[in-house]
Amino acid sequence: MLDKTRREPDRKLLIKGTQLAAGRHADEIVDILIANGKIADIAPQIDATDAEVLDGNQTLATPGFVDGHRHLWQTNLRGMLANAVLADYYRGVRVGYATVYTPDDVYLGVYAGAVDALRDGVTTVLDHCHIINSPEHADAAASALKDAGIRAIFCYGFYAPPVKNPVFRQRHDRYHDVGRIRRDLFPSDDGLVTLGAALTEQWLVPEDVTADEVRTAHDLNLRNVTLHVGANPAKTDIERFRSTKCFGPAFTYSHCVSCQAAFFKFAAETGSAVVSTPETELGMGMGFPSTNKALEAGTRFGLGIDIVSFGNGDMLTTTRLALQTARALHCQPSVLADKMPESAGFSTKDALTWATSGGAGAVGLADKIGSLEVGKQADLVLFTTDRLSLSPLSDAATAIVMHARSNDIDTVIVDGQVRVRGGELIGVDIKGLLPKLEESKRLILDRVQQARSEQSNMSKAYESLISGKNE
Repeated sequence: MLDKTRREPDRKLLIKGTQLAAGRHADEIVDILIANGKIADIAPQIDATDAEVLDGNQTLATPGFVDGHRHLWQTNLRGMLANAVLADYYRGVRVGYATVYTPDDVYLGVYAGAVDALRDGVTTVLDHCHIINSPEHADAAASALKDAGIRAIFCYGFYAPPVKNPVFRQRHDRYHDVGRIRRDLFPSDDGLVTLGAALTEQWLVPEDVTADEVRTAHDLNLRNVTLHVGANPAKTDIERFRSTKCFGPAFTYSHCVSCQAAFFKFAAETGSAVVSTPETELGMGMGFPSTNKALEAGTRFGLGIDIVSFGNGDMLTTTRLALQTARALHCQPSVLADKMPESAGFSTKDALTWATSGGAGAVGLADKIGSLEVGKQADLVLFTTDRLSLSPLSDAATAIVMHARSNDIDTVIVDGQVRVRGGELIGVDIKGLLPKLEESKRLILDRVQQARSEQSNMSKAYESLISGKNE
């Protein structure tokens, strides 16, 4: 497939008469001029005879959604864990399915997941790719993201799935490989897809391993480092974060549901970010999303999907779950005191912010994306309002957060390039993709049955946590 990270010779694009859902011009009807991949102008009336015109009548324009935490490789396993809790996920995926993926499976899952996200209005995704079983697996994931045409941060996973015959025989082999990826595939941070690192969970490895992983990311000048934190009962040791230098503006902590106030204060003070994935956190028995605690502490905060092997890939669903659980937690003290709450605590505009500009800040891209402003990259979504479900129209943020559905998305633009038009992905062979996904899933399930009898120190570590014996 073609590398869609390279923009074709630029043609100007003029969106006429759309209603903005966010920013200082929120709820105003404006024209938006896009040139050289950026928003060149926003005004009530723009004349640009050299621009392609896109009719924005009866549409709402919002910044593209930013998914701050997703494992795209699991698209091949859609719904396989729909009734699972986290312990099932550890046993089934981390020491199961992850051990039998081929590079072709990885490419297919990441590509299909990325274009599916685009169709749902996600213009930027942080892909926590902990399926790097070989250099070929890494190459496949990177190529898939570039081919998809989405803005992405490819976070190379240091986690070592317990495969039967590992290609990486020692952890330093992974550090060498991510150096190769940096040198050969991502020599700069200027592309649509950039390189980051995904650390192994701290409770799975000794402290010196965490320090080495952080040092590797630092030596490669990676702007994004992500890791799972507080998704299970394992202790979150702030002093270990300090001693391993596992903090700072490059760091995005995912989940954090079991973390206490002191951790969020630490994250805020060190400039680190928190991303919540409400659907998996609520449904897989992790606990309540960290939204309220993160916002109270003043941390950079965004939302993510996590895994479609469990739930929905739609950021609208995630945003509503985040909003309603945050409201419930805010109102709970009044409820317990037999009083009626005086306010919901959070608004629909707040929720739209978490999914757009908040997410952009959480992944370190607030200077480029997340808001509809002149000079920002042209990553945006147009929702059609010519639907009964959106009529009569309330304010734009409420319409999107509370009433819109993914099939209300008409147009998705990334870096000034139209990736979805009329609700359909451009340049994606959906009919050809579907049978490939079905066949990939079938083969993965066949292979994992043969591998389930294998056990490793990593799987034992998971079992210790699940049984409550983890220290």
